[in-house]
Amino acid sequence: MIFNSFMQTTTVVVPDVTNLTGEEACKKLQEVGLRCSNVRKEDKVVKTFPEAGTVVKKGRVVELYYGKKDTVPNLNRVEVGMAEEILKRTGVRYRIIYFPYGEEKGKVLAVYPPAGSVIDETKEVFLLVDSGEKEEYFLVEDFVGKRVDEVAGRPGIVITGEGERIVSQYPPPGSIAREVVLVAGE
Repeated sequence: MIFNSFMQTTTVVVPDVTNLTGEEACKKLQEVGLRCSNVRKEDKVVKTFPEAGTVVKKGRVVELYYGKKDTVPNLNRVEVGMAEEILKRTGVRYRIIYFPYGEEKGKVLAVYPPAGSVIDETKEVFLLVDSGEKEEYFLVEDFVGKRVDEVAGRPGIVITGEGERIVSQYPPPGSIAREVVLVAGE
């Protein structure tokens, strides 16, 4: 009896919020004890993750998706397997880059483009994942805005993406790191 009572208060069923605006969907999710991300005022929700009808723990974040364009979900600190599942279900192309942070093996450290960015099927999401290894570190400088040819070949620098300038980096300037992942873009 106690077990049944416990299970009933800690899990809920994700309601169907398709065809509602982001704000309406979020309100309906909150009514059953869930949280939501990627809320848009006027756009209609076309799918969620987890999907409607799924039994989840109360307090769980439900990702909202809209039309043909999606937003990058907040995957920071999520296990890489779960992050991959989320991106596969939404049809988003992605690439995993392992980084020797050494603190949270297998967890996503950062996402590019950042969470909340609008993307379409032509874009790729980069997941920076902790490899679990720990190595010697150095103070990270600010590389954003620099030309790729200025930083290419330097020790501890990994460049991904296409373009002439660095548009993003992880970890941020002022961090201590063994390697820095730089994303080249337009």
